[in-house]
Amino acid sequence: MTVAQERAIDLLMEGKLDREVAEAVDVTRPTVTDWRNHRIVEKGNSDWNLHRFLTDKGVRL
Repeated sequence: MTVAQERAIDLLMEGKLDREVAEAVDVTRPTVTDWRNHRIVEKGNSDWNLHRFLTDKGVRL
């Protein structure tokens, strides 16, 4: 996982929108959406907890 992806996770957990996260880590919004929808969740059980946390906050995955 890259530094940008780790920072993106932190920002998403703070409730930031994909657009806000993208601007903060200097990537495109679709990149953040891809990370959130595919790469982060696929990494295993600890990330499943992140998936559940984001879903509970109303973030569509």
